[in-house]
Amino acid sequence: MKWIALIAASLGFFLLLYLVLHHDMATLWEQWLAIGATGYGLLVLIHTLPIALSALAWQSWGQTWNKAGETPYPFSVFLLARWIRESAKLLLPLAQIGGDVIGMRVMTLHGMKTKEAIAMTTADITLEVLAQLAFTAVGVALLSLLVSAEQAYVFVLGLIGAGLVIVAFVAAQRWGLLHLIDKAIGFIAKPLLGSEKNLLGLHDSLLGYYRNKGAVIRSFMLHFAAWLAGAVEVWAIFWLIGHPITLLEAMLIEALVQAIKSVAFIIPAALGVQEGAFILVASTLLASTTPALALLASLVRRGRHLLMGLPALLWWHVYELRALNRRGTLERSQPKETQP
Repeated sequence: MKWIALIAASLGFFLLLYLVLHHDMATLWEQWLAIGATGYGLLVLIHTLPIALSALAWQSWGQTWNKAGETPYPFSVFLLARWIRESAKLLLPLAQIGGDVIGMRVMTLHGMKTKEAIAMTTADITLEVLAQLAFTAVGVALLSLLVSAEQAYVFVLGLIGAGLVIVAFVAAQRWGLLHLIDKAIGFIAKPLLGSEKNLLGLHDSLLGYYRNKGAVIRSFMLHFAAWLAGAVEVWAIFWLIGHPITLLEAMLIEALVQAIKSVAFIIPAALGVQEGAFILVASTLLASTTPALALLASLVRRGRHLLMGLPALLWWHVYELRALNRRGTLERSQPKETQP
């Protein structure tokens, strides 16, 4: 698996390098810096909304009670875990599932049982993807208003293909696939999440979450709202680079770019994929947007990724060090066995 991740990361890096070198790097760098601290601060502020909405959606599944008095896990825990989970996806050399595993790890550091953290996060991922499918459908509908039916045909086929994959994923969960992957997840996640014994019965726990219809509806609606909020960031980015677009155009760009990134999920941080998607969607579908402007918009979003992501990963590192110190203190406090 490591060599697959290495190949995927290399392909993404060289694609990004090609796209940047294909344009005037000096001009791109100058325009990127021209956004300034105020501009990037505005983008960080805007992006706190989709993070908060996604954290609320995750909390919708929070039927687990902590160990200290049966109190529900507070929103702040989910907000922190979502921030770290997203940052790991965007900055670390991992496929997207790696960021989700790190999110599960953060929840266990707050006392949640490993099995429940995995089941809850899996349910959250499923509803997030379903909401993205609906958001992409909205994007395709907008696409049909802006371009000819022939131009929209490829995107419609992609939407249908994505829908079939999601339906298969949900059906597999319902019909017991997780019985087979309990041990597989244990093998993948064991370095971060602990013993495989903690994961027994994962399938039954996941189905228990899906039986909560209220949580399903709340999670879907909140994730859909989070996807919509992401379009506001795209609108703000194009405004900051001096090329304002409408909110509907921003929604179209965000929906199709995110769909393309999801297809290429194996490439860490969507290196090159995000930039190529911005160029394909924005410069192809919006006549007034040049490939250079579309690339600049993607690089500005990368800048926001760094500003929000690096502090989150540092915070996660601090949490891990604290957990390691607590474990070491506990081990030292236990009496040592004497040899006869």
